[in-house]
Amino acid sequence: MTQDLVSILITLFVVLLVMTPFVIGAHLMAPKLGENRWVWTVLAAIPGVNALFGVYVIFCLVFHVVDSLNAIRTGLAPFAEPPASSDAG
Repeated sequence: MTQDLVSILITLFVVLLVMTPFVIGAHLMAPKLGENRWVWTVLAAIPGVNALFGVYVIFCLVFHVVDSLNAIRTGLAPFAEPPASSDAG
């Protein structure tokens, strides 16, 4: 009985140790993506749900980066084109 309890506690400790960086990352990243910080923290802390939520977070990050790059590209568009060459030939 006590050996089963020790095994369960060790497993629980390892799961919590592995989940902690993901929970902290979701907590810090949510406001930067315009999301609710506490909803993301809770979803990242629930075992099982956090695996699906991790996929969602990755897609949110990718879309945010792509949108940011498009905004930069659009803002730099007048300067991105090379000057027209005047070949008077």
